[in-house]
Amino acid sequence: MKIAIVAPFFTPFVKSNEYWLATHLVRAGHEVHFITSSAKAPREYQKVTSDIDLPFQVRYVKTIATIKENPVVLSLREHLDDSYDAFLLQEDYPLICHMAFHYASKHRILTVVSCERYYYPQDLFKKLPLQFFDKTVNRSLWNGCNLITTHTHAAKAFLSEIGADETKISVIPTGIDAQSFVPVNDRSFREKHGVGKKILILTVARLHPYKGLNHLIQSMEQVVSVNKDVHLIILGKGTQEEALRSLIERLNLRDHISIDTEVISNEKMSAVYNAADLYVQPSVIEPFGIAVLEAMACSKPVIGTSVGGMLDTVVDNQTGFLVLPADVYALANRISYLCEEHKLREEFGQRGRDRALSLFDWTVVVRQYENAISRIINA
Repeated sequence: MKIAIVAPFFTPFVKSNEYWLATHLVRAGHEVHFITSSAKAPREYQKVTSDIDLPFQVRYVKTIATIKENPVVLSLREHLDDSYDAFLLQEDYPLICHMAFHYASKHRILTVVSCERYYYPQDLFKKLPLQFFDKTVNRSLWNGCNLITTHTHAAKAFLSEIGADETKISVIPTGIDAQSFVPVNDRSFREKHGVGKKILILTVARLHPYKGLNHLIQSMEQVVSVNKDVHLIILGKGTQEEALRSLIERLNLRDHISIDTEVISNEKMSAVYNAADLYVQPSVIEPFGIAVLEAMACSKPVIGTSVGGMLDTVVDNQTGFLVLPADVYALANRISYLCEEHKLREEFGQRGRDRALSLFDWTVVVRQYENAISRIINA
C-alpha cells in the first residue's frame, strides 16, 4: 500500500510514535510518505539536530504560524495526490490533519484517525477551544473517517463520551522497537552518577506537573528512612526543574535524588534503563507513557499510577505495581517493598519484557493497522 502519515510536527531525533509507525510500515513492505509542518515541535528537543537516515520520505509543508501547539500550514496540494491507499492522521485537532482529511474525502481515500488524549486540559485557554472543536469540526472528522484508533482504552472511553461513534473505534497502542530496547549488562549510566551498589530507581519524564514528580520526591523521604542505600535519578527537562530541586533540598534528599537534564538520544536510552533496578512513573495524567514500555522491554519492574496508558501496559502485581495518583504513602510503600525484594524484581521484569514484546512490539502493532485497513477495504 501507499500510505501518507500526517502529523503536525516531526522531530527525527526524538523518534516518536509516528517515526516508528512509518519505519515499521516500510519494513512491512509499504511505501510511506510523512506529511508534516515545517514548524519545530514546542515540547520536544528542537535545539538538537541529528543526521538520521530515514527509511521513508518526509514532506515539510510551509508553515506561517503556530497557535497553541497547532501549526497553521499552507496548501497540501503540492504534497499529495490521489494515488494513496490510506491516510493515517495523527490526532484529530491539528489543522494539518483536517486539511488532509478533506483532501482524502474529496478523492475517496481511506482515512484513519489516531487519538491518544483521554482528558481535557486544565488550562481553560486550551480546554475551551478543544471542547468547541470536538462539538463541531472534530465531530465531522470522526463521522467522516473510516476508522478511529486510540492508543488506550481510556482514550476510547473518552472519545465515546464526547460524541465519537464507539463502533468506529479500535484500540491500537503505541509500540516499541524490540531491537532497540533489550536487557543488557550496561553500567555506564550508573557509573556516571556514582551510584555504586545502591539500588537505582529511575524516572524518565518531562519536568511538568502532570508527571507527578513532586509526589515521587516526597515519597522518597519515607523510602530513605527505611533504606539509605537507594538513589533516585529523574531524567528530563522542563519548567518544574527549579521547584523540584528546591523540594529535594527542603527534604534534605540531595544525597539520594539526582535530576539529570542531559538530552540523550533514543539509541542510547536502552543503557539508561538497563542501569536501573526499578522504574517508577508517578504521573497524575499520562496519555500513554512510552518510557514505561521501554523500561519493561529492558526487563525492569515498573511502579506506575492507575491512569491513562498505564492501565493498559502495567499489570498490577504481575509486571509491577499500580498505585493511585498522588498517593505518596502508597508509592513509598511499593518502592520500599521492591527495593527489598530482589527476586520479585527479576520476576516482574521478565514478565514485563514478555508482555512488552508480545503486545507492544512494533511488528505486532503495525500488523493491527494492516488488518484494520484490510477489513475496511474488504468491506
